Amino acid sequence: EDKGQTSSIHGRLTIAVLIFQDLAVVPLMLMLPVLGGQDTTWQVAARSVLTSLAVIAIILGAARWVFPVILERVVRTRSREIFTLTTFCVALGTAYLAGQAGMSLALGAFLAGLVISESDYVHQIVTEIAPIRDALSSLFFISVGMLVTPRLLFLDAPAEVLGLTLGVVGIKAAVLVGLGLVMGFGPRVAVLAGLGLAQIGEFSVVLAKAGEVHGLLDAAAYTKFLGVSVITMALTPLFMAVAPMLSGGAQKIPWLHRVLERKGEAPDAANAEEVEADLEDHVIVVGYGINGRNVVRVLRQLEVKYLILELNPFSVRALRDHGEKAMYGDSTREVVLDHARLREARVLVIAISDPVSSRQTVAVARRLNPDLKIFVR
Repeated sequence: EDKGQTSSIHGRLTIAVLIFQDLAVVPLMLMLPVLGGQDTTWQVAARSVLTSLAVIAIILGAARWVFPVILERVVRTRSREIFTLTTFCVALGTAYLAGQAGMSLALGAFLAGLVISESDYVHQIVTEIAPIRDALSSLFFISVGMLVTPRLLFLDAPAEVLGLTLGVVGIKAAVLVGLGLVMGFGPRVAVLAGLGLAQIGEFSVVLAKAGEVHGLLDAAAYTKFLGVSVITMALTPLFMAVAPMLSGGAQKIPWLHRVLERKGEAPDAANAEEVEADLEDHVIVVGYGINGRNVVRVLRQLEVKYLILELNPFSVRALRDHGEKAMYGDSTREVVLDHARLREARVLVIAISDPVSSRQTVAVARRLNPDLKIFVR
């Protein structure tokens, strides 16, 4: 968010995976008693799971139909104090209800966030509670750090902790980079998202604590897990800082592009045959976010020929289904801009929220077409 990358392709992919990881905690928490080998029957386990799912359904139903009505009446009072207190009561009440149903308070707090996010007044809620949210968020991470034993990290088992950290980062990054490539996002987006997601998420700490309670982790393993978690979280800013450089190197790996070409997913194989053969004196719009959509809408109204260059394969597919001229490819690569007929284009509009890619695209485009007019967000 600080770097303005939340609306970029790799930013949206990263956030989507992060949210899905948080949601995945729900079934895992429900399965912990069974995994812990408690003396219970499948009927009892199924009843517990169904009860928890029913509570979740009730909470989400209340978020859609009950909470908006309550908040509507609160807003009519025009009292900021009542508004803020109501929000806190809903959040704490949701967490308490989830805890009474056998789930953790942390999971209940997550559900409370979902409840509040459905409100029409969510922006005002965020404004009112932002200072308290930041303080409590800091308190959470500080409390996690205080659980770590420095002696374990630096004296008792530094090699083991280091090995576990490298294993977690390496495996997570490799899996996510591989999935990004398989889904057709290309090497650059896959590396940026993979390194951005290489850490252990904060909900895993909650899950690990519950695992210790149910006998799935002993005290020593839990302590080591906390140490590895804190280290990977602390390294995440470093990973995100070096990711652009590594992603640039990944784009230059010849064998990787050959593999992707055979799968029909590489930027080189960006379905160039679908670009109109007579496409010239046109506008190339890089990125189909809010700015890109606005530019395309105006060009369409003015009946100016244009081509959309987008790195999200799903967006490209949807655009083509609606009859738009769209091509999948990374604008920082010369071969992609050649397929987009940059040399015959009149204007290049770079409407992506990635400064590094914008600079690289400008450099390549200027070299290919010195007389081209270039507009950059």
